[in-house]
Amino acid sequence: MNISIRGLIAAFICIFFLCSCGHCAEFKIGATSYAWRKSTLEQMAKDLSPLGIKDFFIFQGAKLSEEDPVQFSHALSAKDREKFKKFFAKHGIRVAGYGHVRLSKEAEIKNLFDFAREFNIGTLCIEAPRESLPLYEKYSAQTGVKVGLYNHGVKSSAAVYPRPEDMLSAIEPFEHVRTFPDIGHWARSDFNQVECLKKLEGKMYNVHIQDVAFDNSDCAIFGTGKSDLKGVLKELKRQNFKGILFVMFTQKDDAIKYMAPCIKYLQNYKSS
Repeated sequence: MNISIRGLIAAFICIFFLCSCGHCAEFKIGATSYAWRKSTLEQMAKDLSPLGIKDFFIFQGAKLSEEDPVQFSHALSAKDREKFKKFFAKHGIRVAGYGHVRLSKEAEIKNLFDFAREFNIGTLCIEAPRESLPLYEKYSAQTGVKVGLYNHGVKSSAAVYPRPEDMLSAIEPFEHVRTFPDIGHWARSDFNQVECLKKLEGKMYNVHIQDVAFDNSDCAIFGTGKSDLKGVLKELKRQNFKGILFVMFTQKDDAIKYMAPCIKYLQNYKSS
């Protein structure tokens, strides 16, 4: 086989570039739009492009751009949907997750799944009432769109499924509805994050991952807060977890200043 030196050099450069962007990381890494809640998706795409992030979890209400502040949601008009499709295609963005959804009426849930299929959304993240879950199971089975339950902390007024046990009992009757937990809220609730993951083994589509300040006041840059990130990543590796780890941070004026070191923490992680 005749392989030129120039070809070998090009291949090594390509491999180095891919690894530097996180494609050789031990987990699939994505980012949530929440940190850019004060900004726009356009700014988020610009900020995260150098880090090689293409899988995004987009929250309802994320603005497209300063020039066109239309908000991403399942209530978008046909005209505005086309704007977002062009934007995602231009930036190579995959909408791998969307939420958090609390819908309970069937017509609204059906519309949500139609929207998810239209944008090829990987997983819907929901905190819908337990009695509505059969509808999510129904449309997930019909469309192939995944559905995962989200958790807020035990002291949050928004909490529906704060404990892993709450999530497990809720999804027990279903085949397609699983979980999409946030380890940060387990830390805020003073739960053992590793034990929580063990309880949900085989039942998680993706995971929101965040570090938390010791006084619970805010998120923290990875490795500086109370989350047991090393234990969490070791446990996910043991489980052979194949979902996406979505880096989460509270809304900030200069979001990339906080998100970049968190993303690099995961990209540089090496299991022992």
